[in-house]
Amino acid sequence: MWTPKLEQQFEAELRDMLRRSQDDASYVGTYFLQMLNERGGRATAETLLAKKDVGEGFVKLWPDHAHLTMEYVVASEPWKNLFTQSEVRTARERLGRMAPEC
Repeated sequence: MWTPKLEQQFEAELRDMLRRSQDDASYVGTYFLQMLNERGGRATAETLLAKKDVGEGFVKLWPDHAHLTMEYVVASEPWKNLFTQSEVRTARERLGRMAPEC
């Protein structure tokens, strides 16, 4: 179930994921960070999930660092509760076999 606190925690999780992607995969998600700062976590994820193609960050992190993608976070508990079934399905489809067991 959606709550303002869960949404704030989701954004914090995305920001932590971005820090880890820089440390672990040498990926600097400048555009992603800009979106987070301008739109917040949930709106950023919704915007990216609505696009037909995956973003640059996903391509650079796939497959070795799939766990550091926004799609992975969206498809995981408890964050998937913030999104529609369609959005979670999109995230899981992009991840394919790498999707978290939910």
